[in-house]
Amino acid sequence: EPGFVLDYTTIAAPTCESNPSAALTASHGTIAYFAEGVNYPKNLDCVWILAPSEEVTSFTFDFTELDTQYGHDFVKFYSCTDVTEDLTCLGETEVLAFSGFFEQTGQIVVSRYAKITFQSDDQDTYADYGFNVQYTTSNASITAGENQDGSGNCPSGESVSVDDAEIGTVDHFFETGSYQSNSRCWWFLDAPDEWSQMSIDITKLDTEGVFDVVHILNCPDRSRVSTDECTVLAEFSGNSAPENSAVVPIPASTYITVLFTSDYGVQKKGFNLQYSAATSGGVSCPSFDYARAFTGTEMSGSVTFWYEDQYPTDANCYWIFAPEDENATAFSFAVTFEELATEESYDTVEIMRCSEAVCSRLEWEHHDTEYSGEPLPAEIPQVPPFVGRALMIAFSSDGLVSKNGFKLSFTAAVQ
Repeated sequence: EPGFVLDYTTIAAPTCESNPSAALTASHGTIAYFAEGVNYPKNLDCVWILAPSEEVTSFTFDFTELDTQYGHDFVKFYSCTDVTEDLTCLGETEVLAFSGFFEQTGQIVVSRYAKITFQSDDQDTYADYGFNVQYTTSNASITAGENQDGSGNCPSGESVSVDDAEIGTVDHFFETGSYQSNSRCWWFLDAPDEWSQMSIDITKLDTEGVFDVVHILNCPDRSRVSTDECTVLAEFSGNSAPENSAVVPIPASTYITVLFTSDYGVQKKGFNLQYSAATSGGVSCPSFDYARAFTGTEMSGSVTFWYEDQYPTDANCYWIFAPEDENATAFSFAVTFEELATEESYDTVEIMRCSEAVCSRLEWEHHDTEYSGEPLPAEIPQVPPFVGRALMIAFSSDGLVSKNGFKLSFTAAVQ
């Protein structure tokens, strides 16, 4: 028989060093231990040190291939505060670790230097070919409002308007990546003229607690966006979205602004918020009586949430009264119920006070108890007097029984 003829090519196995002889100094490049169709060996210990010659603050790593034995063999990323002459990573902190078969992009290690390792254990590999990752760097000098990555992810003064459903959205959440370090991004929330209050719902929140913050601001104009120049209405940070909406006023000739700031440390996924007219369950609350016009040593006001038939279910309404001068001396408040007819224990009126120096931060505390029920006129509860810098009346109802509502009035005098 004539036999057979075959052609073949050889595939060189990748190589790596556990003690690299040189650092990678380019500001971008590729790191790989990958050969299609060739299993990587057991007991690998590969190390790469990234020490760009140019000043950088962060590395962005994008996997083009990742094919390792899941749970056994890992590609790990470390940040380094410095690199010695013998290529020791000082201040080494593990930031990311990957194992398995998938593509992962946009992961960021924040540091001046970085270290990557690829290690396999003593288990046999089967159809596990390694990894390939590309990296880029970013520079430290990020100015206020600068569009940091060219994609519009960090705008400076972008206007966001409500859509036909009367809901506006600010989306700064990265499903497969993370926000930049040293961010300073802001959005202006444009609302219809008839809105006097705004409900802000944080739908997603994943930031470095305390250090990376979503600020809700009331700014005097669009050229001055900072926590010093603007009034801080609310702040959110951490990885747990609040259960309740932040209801904020919209005073005339001001701009409700979302400002996001991050430091140089840990970067996470970011946030998403929606804003709308301050409603709950489709219920329109009364006008937001935000009494910033009060001046002098005395003030008074009233709240009427009274229906001849029945108030709406699923209501969630707020009224805030505060002096024009945020640093004014504390007031002595006297609150009096004139009418009270709500579902006992379920539909409640809360009297809340602010004792902080800046009450607009919505750092409120309960005063006395929650009020509900349908007492006789002579049995309507009396609210004990109290001292505070501002007053908030909050009413909430559930989705079941509804009654007439409540009426109250208050007076306040400088303490």
